[in-house]
Amino acid sequence: QGDTARPPVTMCAVVADLSDEDIVKIAAHYEAKPFVAAKQDFNADLARAGEAVHKEHCDRCHSDGGANPEDEAGILAGQQMGYMKLTFAQFANGTRQQPNKMKEKMDLLSADDTKALLHYYASQQ
Repeated sequence: QGDTARPPVTMCAVVADLSDEDIVKIAAHYEAKPFVAAKQDFNADLARAGEAVHKEHCDRCHSDGGANPEDEAGILAGQQMGYMKLTFAQFANGTRQQPNKMKEKMDLLSADDTKALLHYYASQQ
């Protein structure tokens, strides 16, 4: 989980001053690497509830339970739960940009829905 004594550093802040050329080079580097799902603890009951939330609100853009690397929306399945929790919080408080159609969906989610989604994505190892 990293050093929790310091405030979290997000990639948005890290790449803010990079040139477009540098971002393209970094993207190409990571695109060539295979995705490896994080091994982590999760609550199976919450994961089942999260699957239902995902199917209702997220699967149209994040298909295959959020595991399809061909989706332009990115992989959600197997991401670190702490990272996803921070990302969801940033979406909620407006400090991280998201497409309008995603914001509309995220605004419909309760705190319990969001927690269930975190466990669902974490369960896909």
